[in-house]
This record gives sequence, structure tokens and C-alpha cells, in this order.
Amino acid sequence: MRIGPKLLIAFLAVASLVAAVSYLTATIFTETLSKTENVCKGALSELVGASEMSLALHVSQVAAQDLLTDEHHARTASHDEVNPANNKTPDQRAVERNLNAFAKRLNDNSRAAASEARTSEQQGDVELLKAKKADVRRWLEQLASEYATHTQLMTRFLELTTKEQDIDRANDFLKTRLKAHYDKEMFPLVRGYQTATELELGERLRETERALTRAKDLSKIITFAAFLLAITFGIHISRSIAKPAHALTQAALRLGQGDLTTKLPVTSAGELGVLAATFNHMVSELRSTTVSKTYVDNIIHSMNEFLIVADASGRIETVNKTTLRELGYSADEMIGQSMARFIRRDAPPTPRPPADSHALAATGEYFVVAKNGGGIPAYWSSSELRNKSGLLQGMVYVGKDMSGWKRIEAQLRTSLTEKNVLLKEIHHRVKNNLQIICSLLALQARRSHEPATQAMFHESETRIRSMALIHEQLYRSQDIAQIDFATYVNELTRNLQRSYGVESHRITLRIAVDAIRLNIDEAIPCGLLINELVSNAIKHAFPGGQRGTISITFKSVQRQHVLSVHDNGSGPANAAVFSEGQSLGLQLVRALVKQLHGELHLEVEEGVQVTVTLPAASGNDRTA
Repeated sequence: MRIGPKLLIAFLAVASLVAAVSYLTATIFTETLSKTENVCKGALSELVGASEMSLALHVSQVAAQDLLTDEHHARTASHDEVNPANNKTPDQRAVERNLNAFAKRLNDNSRAAASEARTSEQQGDVELLKAKKADVRRWLEQLASEYATHTQLMTRFLELTTKEQDIDRANDFLKTRLKAHYDKEMFPLVRGYQTATELELGERLRETERALTRAKDLSKIITFAAFLLAITFGIHISRSIAKPAHALTQAALRLGQGDLTTKLPVTSAGELGVLAATFNHMVSELRSTTVSKTYVDNIIHSMNEFLIVADASGRIETVNKTTLRELGYSADEMIGQSMARFIRRDAPPTPRPPADSHALAATGEYFVVAKNGGGIPAYWSSSELRNKSGLLQGMVYVGKDMSGWKRIEAQLRTSLTEKNVLLKEIHHRVKNNLQIICSLLALQARRSHEPATQAMFHESETRIRSMALIHEQLYRSQDIAQIDFATYVNELTRNLQRSYGVESHRITLRIAVDAIRLNIDEAIPCGLLINELVSNAIKHAFPGGQRGTISITFKSVQRQHVLSVHDNGSGPANAAVFSEGQSLGLQLVRALVKQLHGELHLEVEEGVQVTVTLPAASGNDRTA
């Protein structure tokens, strides 16, 4: 049999079984629910009535207490003025209203119980009839009897509060008679009646559950019988048609999603078997020529960078999830649009996007336009997509969001500018303070008439000026961390010439300093060294107005700084005289060399040559 007739017969058989089961089940449940609905409705009505009776009785007691309190306050405030008997207070009306509500609900529940008992007797419900006669009606009769007594007591209480003008007696009567009757008689009866109605409702609900259980059991039997008939058709359809068709559908869906590992089992030689074999052959051909779309999509959408694929004309074809999330667009809003609408060289808003759809065709920083009109800076790179023949099919654009980096860069630039300004100001103030100290030393020297004392002040002044000169250079320099040491040495030696009053034609200074930048920790000790050595040469190397030359060199050799100060004047007879000298200048030279972890070497042939070898600090051997 072909697939069409086979399916038609199976569907008609199953539909007939389903319709029969539905009809029988609906009939059984409708009859059961109709039978129990009236009984449960009556029990619910009685339970609600019992609750309302309890509430009305309680409210009447509260209103009576309020009435007594209000009467006491009213009479005290009006100096025993009595409220007229025909003018009822709101509390009196509340007492009467709630007592009437109690009586009305009591009568309604009594009539309902009697009516339900008659209905149960007519329907043959012996259990319900027994409950109505033996339990519920007994509580209603007791409530009716005690309610009459409670009404009399309440009437007497109202008379005491209004006519006899005796608040104390009314209060006494409320506590000893009225409240006692409520607590001992009325309230227990109302609670007992409420409990009886709750038990009755519970029993009715259990009866309903039992009836529904019986109906459900019967429905199960009918359903099971129908199931046995339907299962035969189901097994046959599943084996011959449904199962292969479902497998084919799922395989086609997986293939459409890019899964090239899909394969169908060939279970028959019929139509479905031929279709499965053809499908497997097609998947095998695709696997040998195609990359899985699912694999490619997973790569694209898992990227945290912007990724956009455009066709050869610059129209967007694919956008990953990161791009959509960061820009705020939906896929429909971007796909099919020109790349030039979203990627621009300048920050938006721009007057209009460039006409060239290939504006982004190289690596660099571009702005990507968000949906809100803002621009996100990103570093983009692009690559071409070409087919086997080498023809351009499109472009792939990958961008990295630079917003965070730009913010950090701006913060660093601002912070660096502020620090540079602050450090320049510090160097400027230090230089000014050192110059003030030099001026004070010069003033102090002029006040002394001792040449030795004046010389000491003058030497101290030159040392301080050498340090002030470093701070001045740092203040003027663009790089406040390091100074150009060659410029510094030239200016320092000229200052020394001027300070000692040495004519340049008598003592010539030859300076050969490499273009080296030193930080302040190196520059100050090296400057003091040069100051002491040059000062010493000027003072002692050329006595009696002799002419001569002082050579100063500062070289960087194999990560070491080599300082040399050489004069061709008349020096000491041997190096020991120089190295063991106890003058402050020589002590300072040895201390500075030790501070810089250097080595001091002296030669006294053809004058005096002092060579100091210093280790270069990391990063300070750069040229200016």
C-alpha cells in the first residue's frame, strides 16, 4: 500500500477512537459534577453564614463596649446632660444592626438546612440527611434559643446606658451578664456551628473526590481500551512512515544549519529508503566541497571584536553579535546597508557619509556610528574575499573597540601634563631658593675681611650654583626627568670662568661631552665633581698668571660613564699628594665618587689628569 492511503486509514481510525473516548469521559464527569454541585453549594452557603454570624455577634459586643465608653465621656463633658431616649447614637444603631444581621443569617441558614435535608431525602442521600438532622440542626436550634436570651440581655444593657443614666450599673451589667453570656454561651455555639458546617463541607468535598475518582477510573478503563486499539495503528505508522519521515526532516534541518556530519540509515527499499540513500549521497558531496556553516557561524558570533562582512559593492551581508550589541542596531537595520554609513574616518556627526563605499579598505583607526548617533573609536583591519578564480567577492572587516584605551590615554595625558607642570614649578622654586642661598653667601663673604673665609664662601657658592643650574635646565627642558648633560657642562664651566674672573685667552676650556641625558640623581653628583675638579685646576694649576688649557671630557663607553678633567699646568710632584689631600674640595670629590660607586684615577704627568669611571644607570645612556 502506498503512503497516502495508509496514512488516511490510520488517521481516520485514531480520530474515531479519540472522539469516542472524549464523549464518554465528558458525559461521566458532567453527571458527577452536576450531582455534587448543589450539595457543595449549600454547604458553602452555610459556612459563609456561620462566619457572618460570628462576625456580627463579635461586632455587636464591640459596639456595646464603645457605646458604654461614649456615654461615659458624653455625660462627663456635658455635666450629666443625658442624651434623649429617642435619639439613638451610632453605637446603638450598630448594636441593633449587627443583632438583626445575626438573626437574619440564623433564619437563612435554618431554612437552607431544612431545604437541603428535604432535597437529600428526595434524592436518597441518607448520609447527608442524617447529618442535617443529627448535627447541624441541633446547633441551629441551640443558637436560636440562646440568641433570644442574648437579645434580652442586650436590650436591658441599652436601657441602662440611655434611660436610667447609671453608667456604673451598665458597665457592671456588661461585664457580669452580657459579656459572660457571650463568652460562655453564644460564642461557643457559633464556633461549634461553624465547625459543624466545616466538617460537613469537608465530607461533601470528600464525597465529590470519591465520585470523581470513580469517574476517572471508569474513564481510564475506556481510555486504555482505546489506547490498545490505537497503539496498533501507531506502531505500524511509526515503523513504516512516521519514524523515517521524522528522521529525514531532522536530518534536513541539521543540514540546513550547516551540519555536514548528518547521515540517514537506509531501512527499506521503498520510497523513503531511496530518499534516504539520495540524501546521504548529497551530504557526502557537500562535505567534500563545503565548510560547515555552523562551524563558521560559531566562530563569527563568539568573537568579542566587531566583525562585518560586505559584498563586492560594499553592502553588508553578515554582522556578528558583538557589533549589534555595542552599536544598538538589529541585524535587519545593518544588513543590506553600505559600509560607508557605519564606518567613517572622522568622528560623527559628519555632514554626510563619504560617497565611496570602500572608504574602509585598509588597517587603521576609524569611527563606527552607533544607533544613538555617537561614534565609537575602533582599530579596523580589512581583508579581501576572493573565489577560486581570484574574483573579488567581498570584504571582511574586523574592529577592536578603542573607547577604553582612548579614555585611559586621555587620563594619562592629563595626569602627565599636570605632573610636568608641578615638577617644573618645583624645579623653578628650588633653583630660585638656591640662587637666594648663593646671594646670601656672597653677602656674607663681603662682610668678612679674611681672604680664607671669603674663599670658603666663594667655593660654597659655586657648588650651590652648579646644583641650581641643573634645576634651571630641568625647568626649561621638555623632558623634566633628564637633562642634556653636554649643555649643562658648557654652561657650568662658563659660570666657573666668570666666577673666578679667569680670562678665556689665559685659560682655555676644551669641552668634549657626548650627547648624553642624565637623571637628576646622576646629574647633581657629576656636576659637583666637574665643579670641584675644574675649580681646583683654575685655582692651583696656573699660578702667577700662567696660560694653559683645561680639557673636560664625558664619554659613554660600554654602559659606563667616563669623566676626565685634565690641565697642562704645574701640578703636584706625585699623585699621592693630590689623593691624600685633606681639603674640603678633595674630600667632596672622593665622597661623590664613592656615592656613585665609581673609581678615581689620577695622573700627574704633564699636569694633572683626574679620571672618574661611573656605572651608567639603566635607561640613562640614551643620546639627547
